[in-house]
Amino acid sequence: MCSAGNCIAGQCLTTAQCSAGQLCGVSNANQCGACSSDTQCTANTGYGAGYLLRRRADDVPARMADSAAILFTVLLAVLQIRHYMNNGNIFHQSTALAEVAMQVSVGLAMAIGLERLRLRTNSLIHNGAALLIFALTLAAIVFGLMLALNPILTGRPVGATFFNLVLLGYGIPTLLAAILALIARNSRPLAYRAIAARRQSVCR
Repeated sequence: MCSAGNCIAGQCLTTAQCSAGQLCGVSNANQCGACSSDTQCTANTGYGAGYLLRRRADDVPARMADSAAILFTVLLAVLQIRHYMNNGNIFHQSTALAEVAMQVSVGLAMAIGLERLRLRTNSLIHNGAALLIFALTLAAIVFGLMLALNPILTGRPVGATFFNLVLLGYGIPTLLAAILALIARNSRPLAYRAIAARRQSVCR
């Protein structure tokens, strides 16, 4: 098994390769948690490096470190959800409502976190990442939750009366979208806040 100390050296490359059982001689994808830890280790290292470099100046090295940290964090979250929802097979061809719902909730949570972080750092990278994750999450809501996987359109069962896929895919994102709109009310243009508010009504 790869150790967390090898994450920066690249000996455990990605969660995707690990899930496929292609690293460290592991044949069972469920035994590959170490490579996920390495991805998390790389993200944490990037955040630490970005913080230390920004204390000197918000220059190219600091922005590169911040970009790498955010990229690995997003990859870790996406691949972990994909891995969990498909019994370790991240190359599964279909995508279920529960998986898209979790990805949307995580995307909204990341956008909220980056919005708060950019208010403290005034970083160009944090600002751009918040907008990019916002746009990707909005696309997942429109094309995933509203169209392709909408239970009203597909007729698929959603589970129990209250704790079901509707709560996961539409109730929780509605709450997160409301929080995002409140956080951005004094720092983003009206168009951004209007889209976030519209997203809230779409989720409902």
